[in-house]
Amino acid sequence: MLQSPPSLIDERGIIGRVLKLLPLQLRGRFLEVLAELQDESCYRYQRFYKTKLRRIKGTQIPLYCAKIDDAENWKLYISYQEGKLYLEDIIHPVPKAHKDKDSLDIIAELNDF
Repeated sequence: MLQSPPSLIDERGIIGRVLKLLPLQLRGRFLEVLAELQDESCYRYQRFYKTKLRRIKGTQIPLYCAKIDDAENWKLYISYQEGKLYLEDIIHPVPKAHKDKDSLDIIAELNDF
């Protein structure tokens, strides 16, 4: 018997932040990302073609990065706890001249994202 995909939990209001930050042309892509995270065949075959979902190493809790857009480098960070996926943060691209790296950026670079 197949297990259902983990439930998505948005305790931090990430979906609301996405609606404010994400350009209009990428909002449909964000819905595709959420749909892939709920697709049981992706978990069965461990293939996430749209999001390129990857585990971030070096974190205490299981933290994952899902790409929303390759060209502009929008990313969604998700944690896996107690059989549920928690939306943790959305990272939006900042021009290189003004970019200050935070800890998630540094960890992601170390993991070749």
